[in-house]
Amino acid sequence: MMKGIEVLGHGSLPFISGLSSGYAAAMGIALPLKINIETVPDSRDVEFVVMGEWDRDTKLIDRIKKDFISRYISKKNFGLKIKIESSIPANVGLKSGASVAVYTIFGVAQILNLPLSENDIIHIAMNISRTSGSYLLGSLEGIYASFKGGVVYTDNMGGRVISWFTNVPECSIVIGYKPRAYENLFHTTREIRKYGELFKKIFDVGQKGGHLKAVTLNGLLFSLLTNMDYEVLVETLSKGAVAAGIAGTGPSISIFTKHEDVDQFKELLSSKGYKVIVTQPTTTGCSFNYIE
Repeated sequence: MMKGIEVLGHGSLPFISGLSSGYAAAMGIALPLKINIETVPDSRDVEFVVMGEWDRDTKLIDRIKKDFISRYISKKNFGLKIKIESSIPANVGLKSGASVAVYTIFGVAQILNLPLSENDIIHIAMNISRTSGSYLLGSLEGIYASFKGGVVYTDNMGGRVISWFTNVPECSIVIGYKPRAYENLFHTTREIRKYGELFKKIFDVGQKGGHLKAVTLNGLLFSLLTNMDYEVLVETLSKGAVAAGIAGTGPSISIFTKHEDVDQFKELLSSKGYKVIVTQPTTTGCSFNYIE
C-alpha cells in the first residue's frame, strides 16, 4: 500500500518586524494549512502541487528540494508527491511561505523516518527561508509561531528563541490586505533601521507580557516610517479596537477586537479597499496522521 502523511497546521501573525533591529515577534493564528505527502513507488522524483491561497514560490520550493529532500530521497526507492493546501494569503506579510517550509520539512522528516528534533526542523526551515531570498532574516518568529502556536519573541540574527508564551489574547483578529508597491518599503529600510533601539524597546514591552501593547506601538511606528496605513490604524483604535498593528513587512493591517465587534471592523476595512479575513490567536501546534 502507498504510504502517506497528512500534516495539519496553521499560519502566524508577525507583529514586530525583525527588519529594524533583528528582534521579532509573532503569534500563531487559526488560518489552516494542510500538507499531504505520498510516496510514489519506483520513482525518485519530487512533485509539488499547490492549492488554495498560497502562490507557488518557485525559489522556496527549489530550496526545499535541493537543500533538504534531495539529501535523503536519493537513498530511497520511491519518490514523493507533496500537495500543499493553504488558506494563508501570500505576499501580505503573514509568512505564508515560512509556514509551508516548516510543515513540509516536518512531514518529509516523518515519512522518511529522519531523526530530527523540533529544533532541527525549525532551524532547517529558517535556513531554507534565508537562502531562498524570500525572507531577509529567515522568519524564525513566523516559523516558530506557525509550528508551535502561542506567542514567540526571537532574535533572528542570532537564530534563537528568547521567550515563548503558551497563552494568547482572547479576541478576534480582523486582517486587511491589498496589493503593495514593495519598492516603497525597501526604499525606507535604512530609515527604519535608524530606529532599531526604539523597536527593541517595543519588543521588550511585549516580552514582558504586553503583547497587544507591543502590537499597537510597533504598528504605529512602522506605519509612520513607511507612510502606510497610519491613518487607518488610528481610526480603528478610535473606534474601540483592542489593538491595531502591522503584520510583517507585507504589510497587512491586523485589528484585535472583541468578538462582537468583528463586523464593524470588517466593514471599515472593506470600505477602504482592503480584502478582509477574520481569524483568532491559537496555541495549537503541528499535528499529523499517517495514511496507509
